[in-house]
Amino acid sequence: MKKTNINDVAQYAGVSKSTISNFLNHKLESMSVETRAKIEEAIEKLNYTPSLSARRLSAKENCKAICIIIPHNIGYAFDNLYLPIVLRAIGRIAERLDHKIIIFASHKGGVEKSIDYLKGMVPTVVDGFVIFDLEQNNLYFKEFEKANIPYVCVGKIEGYESYQYVASNHKKAAMDAMNYLIQLGHTKIGFLMDYDTSIVSKCKFEGYREVLENNHIALNEGYYCYSEYGHKGNSDIYNKFREMMQNKERPTAIITPSTYLTAVNAILNEEGLKIPEDISIIVLEYNDNHQLDYQNFTRVPSAANKVAETAFKKLLKLIYNKKEPFKSELLDLELVIGETTARLEP
Repeated sequence: MKKTNINDVAQYAGVSKSTISNFLNHKLESMSVETRAKIEEAIEKLNYTPSLSARRLSAKENCKAICIIIPHNIGYAFDNLYLPIVLRAIGRIAERLDHKIIIFASHKGGVEKSIDYLKGMVPTVVDGFVIFDLEQNNLYFKEFEKANIPYVCVGKIEGYESYQYVASNHKKAAMDAMNYLIQLGHTKIGFLMDYDTSIVSKCKFEGYREVLENNHIALNEGYYCYSEYGHKGNSDIYNKFREMMQNKERPTAIITPSTYLTAVNAILNEEGLKIPEDISIIVLEYNDNHQLDYQNFTRVPSAANKVAETAFKKLLKLIYNKKEPFKSELLDLELVIGETTARLEP
């Protein structure tokens, strides 16, 4: 049996499709009581259930809903400290600006397999996308560009500019940290990073490598390591950092994400090493809410909240001011000197 559609209702009621659409969208100001009664009768007689796309058929307003795309599955949102922080930041600004948030978590195989589904969400469900945690070669968002769908990526792909993004300048942050340690006389510098497919890790490592090269210091594979992805990251980095510190030529300085401080401190205690007398440490903060108050660390504070809010605002500009060109933004991070770094004595 053929399903009743909006054309059937319009024909039965003797009105236009746009009038039916106005009724479904509660635009009743200029609609007569007689016309409303005809439409109500047609809907009841034909047992019509309007779809979301039908309700929005003639609507000129936007959905006022944004989709946040995160990688892997929904468990990823709880396996790390970063996403809850930025989702909370976006939630606050979305509520203030009267927008709804939908979270899309990709399944095994990546977002590419769901691209048609995502494109189909526009314009009847969402107005655009904010994309988190891209991997270096994951350019599925180009499909949004082809379909003229508003999107903003959170993260800077190294060596690639042809897309819309807002990001922290993680490469420069790593370079600033490295240059400072070299100024203090350190050349054996350990570098701990998140999983190796992360574009943030790629950017940090590129900064680390570039400073070594600029200072004619050989890249030592024993001085850097990536963690395993997800909840195993801390135990994995614990084993790799212990191996690094047990080398005969151990590092005299370490740059680490704040998430690995527990593992780093545990190994330093096991080895009887004091900060900064025996080893200097610079912390690259993972998110804005990391508490480092128990020690005055030399660190690079996170701008995660600011990046998330900026991405959301820029997406709304894309949606509501379609003629205004998009300008990607790379936010610099400032190195703050604390008490966990010291000059290396000859």
